[in-house]
Amino acid sequence: FRKKCGYDLFQYLPVLTGRAVGSREISERFLWDLRHTIADLLLENYAGHLREISHQHGLTLSIEAYGGGPFDDVAYAGYADLPMCEFWSGKPFWWDLLMGWCKAMASAAHISGRPLVAAESYTAEPESAKWQAHPFRMKPLGDMAFTLGVNRFVFHRYCMQPWTDRLPGMTFGPFGVHYERTNTWWELSRPWHTYLARCQTLLQSGQFVADVAYLGSENSPNSFPSREAMDPPIPSGYDFDDIPPAVLLTQMTWSGGRFLLPSGMSYRILVLPPGRTMTPALLGKIKELVLVGATVVGPRPANSPSLTDYPTCDAEVQQLAAELWGDCDGVSITENRYGKGKIVWGKPLTEVLSGLSVRPDFSALDVKVGEDIRTIHRQVDGNDLYFVASTIPEARRFLCSFRVTGKRPELWWPDTGRMEPVAVFDERNESTIIPLSLDPYGSVFVV
Repeated sequence: FRKKCGYDLFQYLPVLTGRAVGSREISERFLWDLRHTIADLLLENYAGHLREISHQHGLTLSIEAYGGGPFDDVAYAGYADLPMCEFWSGKPFWWDLLMGWCKAMASAAHISGRPLVAAESYTAEPESAKWQAHPFRMKPLGDMAFTLGVNRFVFHRYCMQPWTDRLPGMTFGPFGVHYERTNTWWELSRPWHTYLARCQTLLQSGQFVADVAYLGSENSPNSFPSREAMDPPIPSGYDFDDIPPAVLLTQMTWSGGRFLLPSGMSYRILVLPPGRTMTPALLGKIKELVLVGATVVGPRPANSPSLTDYPTCDAEVQQLAAELWGDCDGVSITENRYGKGKIVWGKPLTEVLSGLSVRPDFSALDVKVGEDIRTIHRQVDGNDLYFVASTIPEARRFLCSFRVTGKRPELWWPDTGRMEPVAVFDERNESTIIPLSLDPYGSVFVV
């Protein structure tokens, strides 16, 4: 603790019994430092060491890195060779958490250069696990997971069936979709599994495309919120990753109009977490990025959350914030230029991105993107690959816009393997417009 925080913890130990030492503010800052230190040590000496000994024995490490740990979930997942999330059949009351976990684990893979994002797939609560699942019912849920960044399904679950004459046989108790040879549709399931294999093969290729990087909180623990809880929210037609503060501090650079990571990921804007605290080191790094041209969106920090170098740390934060935010108050003044870049506070991200001439990566006429139709974009060997999936249980025609020009589009159908050039399309406003006719819950790769 002394090495990481610069002061001795012993005089503050009474805080752990519920007493204040010095003042409530000083006690809270000590607790912030203590939680942060515990998180760092667990990441280094638990997750880091576990990966080290796994590799020594020729093993890879997979972690479902969320759900109550005292650390940053995305940073924790970054120590895994295979970050893993989960999605459930039906729609449990904690659905938003599931979606947030999928996105967080995918973010960890993207920023650390891991090609695979696994998911415990189709877990079921008791009321929806009674041998009722079948491929058509499971498809839209799996497609949704694909658009969140998942590209390897780990079925929950396939139960060993020791008998050949008893059906439907063994179960996993009340949880988990019953996914085994005793199902009535099992002998007809090859096209379904071939569909999943084709989708996963393509979605494991190349590099994820995103415009927005959301900076995670420095607080410990820290779990990435659902899309509904994001502030400001991600606009329709754009995609994003969650970036732990440590990754920003040690890896992120700015060049060619984009934030860059060694993994190959890049972003157009950085969104700060809500709240008014930030350590001087993190704010100093943000200052460096803005100075050379970056656009950063978020509220003005007022002080440091830490007791390290207190009260000098607060004066440092306030000085840095005054330089970066200037007169920007997030109400009457929403933008301040600093160096070659700028700080924005109080504007919707749609306006910020539009001001940078960043059009939506995907849009569709007369439907809700993210609800009626979902997509994910990857770049593979210089080509653009969009997975587009309908959530509508009837056949539907969509007029879709893709932020790509100068390339002739093709449709790759993962249900049949058919690959065909698009006969009718138009290039307009720096995008390619394509009419798509999709079956009920239909999906296609637009390449």
